[in-house]
Amino acid sequence: LRLANEQPGVSDPYSFEWNLGLLYVLDLLDDSKGVLHVEFQKRGIAGIDDVVVTYRDGSVSGIQSKYVKAGSQRQNLRFSDLIDDNEGSSLIDSLAQGWRQMTARGVSTSCVVATNKLLEGNRSKAVFGATAYRRFPVGVYFAKLGDSLKVEPPPRNVSEIFSGDDDAFDLCAQTKDLLSHCTLEPDEEISFLKSLSIEHYDDYFSEMSARVDRRISELFRCDRGTTMEIHDRLMRAVLGWTSSGFADRCVDIAELEKALKLGNKHALPPLMLPSPLFSVRVADVDNIIMAIKSIRCGYVFLSGSPGSGKTTAMSCLAQRSDFVRATYYAYRPREAVGHTLAGGTRELTPSELWTDLFEGLQRHFEGRLVSCGIPLFSRLLDASALKTEVLRMSELLYRESGTPTVLVIDGLDHAARSGANLTFLEDLPHPDGLAEGVVIVLGGQPKEGYTRYPVWLRRKSDRLLQVDIQMPSVDDVMLLVKERTGLGDDDSFAISRYIYEICQGNALSVMYAVRSIEKTANSGEALRLLEESGLSGDLDAYYDKVWGELGRLSGAGVPFLGVKLASILSLTDGRASLDACAKALGMSLADAQAAV
Repeated sequence: LRLANEQPGVSDPYSFEWNLGLLYVLDLLDDSKGVLHVEFQKRGIAGIDDVVVTYRDGSVSGIQSKYVKAGSQRQNLRFSDLIDDNEGSSLIDSLAQGWRQMTARGVSTSCVVATNKLLEGNRSKAVFGATAYRRFPVGVYFAKLGDSLKVEPPPRNVSEIFSGDDDAFDLCAQTKDLLSHCTLEPDEEISFLKSLSIEHYDDYFSEMSARVDRRISELFRCDRGTTMEIHDRLMRAVLGWTSSGFADRCVDIAELEKALKLGNKHALPPLMLPSPLFSVRVADVDNIIMAIKSIRCGYVFLSGSPGSGKTTAMSCLAQRSDFVRATYYAYRPREAVGHTLAGGTRELTPSELWTDLFEGLQRHFEGRLVSCGIPLFSRLLDASALKTEVLRMSELLYRESGTPTVLVIDGLDHAARSGANLTFLEDLPHPDGLAEGVVIVLGGQPKEGYTRYPVWLRRKSDRLLQVDIQMPSVDDVMLLVKERTGLGDDDSFAISRYIYEICQGNALSVMYAVRSIEKTANSGEALRLLEESGLSGDLDAYYDKVWGELGRLSGAGVPFLGVKLASILSLTDGRASLDACAKALGMSLADAQAAV
């Protein structure tokens, strides 16, 4: 669909007005501009309602836009455009009435006509009453008017405004002509004229849009792609800011921060807690909180073997404690029957770690990021700057609240095993470098097995406490068995004790065991399935047994099955279903089911 520029209803004037307003909105980020908030299409103010800017000193600037469309012949803003009646009221009178409304409320108000029309032209003959005079073009007239109103002592009436100017007669007549089209009292005229100005933009819509882009680039020092993304977000926000649903509300720094938030595309959502929750996890969280309160500054290390429930404990801590401010997980957990399974590894870089923590902390400063000197966009900062901001924000939150700021970092062993030359492990601050009231909770497998852990983590320190994860009890296992199977109470107890013994209390092994007997209502059948599963407290041995089954399946007519499945699982972001694997292997679902 192609719209001609001449077509009625074309959006250029609105786009010009919106981008004009965005220039003032962006001034919210520039402290030197003193802008408090901005309103689009403000109700209840005549004539100066297109964009209304309120400043921190209480003054207001009301802006009326006059636009000529791209492709049209560039016209002059003529003096007659100001004074000619339009539906019973002239432009200058509507400006005067808006000014009068605001000043009656005790508000210092300036009236601005923003236009991309030309302000040029020659002087022309005009008549005011019985007085003939030569009228100045708008641009020259308002320049002379503004200069003459700044003299000391200030003029007391219109006749004194241009005293000393060679063209005082014509300028005075033109001013009286202007004021004759306003319904103002004589003692209001000088004040109104002082409030009046013309802002000229030598831009069509596209140039005005480019002006906003330049302002964005200047404020954020960002590349072209980010500039365009920010501008796009602002234009989408304007659609809401100019709607009836936003009436009587204003765009302040909090609203702008909300519109501008460029989130981390790789950030993980909050983790789901398993249900039922093992009672020992509640005890683990209590122990961690006790350690945090005891140390108040430094590190708490939650240590546990593979599958012991560290991530669940960390998630419980984050959701239960009101002073956990931000979290980072070194892998993408996968959800299975309400329990979290270890999933895909992330980049594990310092930048990824500090980005997650930075954006988590940002949420606690919503509406005051700028006033606290906190950058709006993580992507514009390198790892070192992000780290500095995270530690500064953490200290600031502690000073404000009086409670420790707790950051959670889970999966140290994943980083240690990654094989990457540089991971976030090398960028963790030394305990002595943490400010008072900043505590970082680390989660990982026992430090004795990982030489890549930071040296200070393997040494004793007053700023480092260790909490060992607890294994689930028989009662915890029984809760899960009763929820997930059809076994009666006596059978549930017997099977739960058997699971506890073969899994040696390992939480993930317990979960796998219960998963293998889901919906089973017969204890004999449950016992057979558990014996066939090969489960034990040693997860590595269990995984080896599962992988060993590939030899049998390869004999079922699927050559190189191990390599193919390894490729599928490596490329899959989430749980790999049998259907998805069958399609990737070029098999029918029926053949895959038969092979399994």
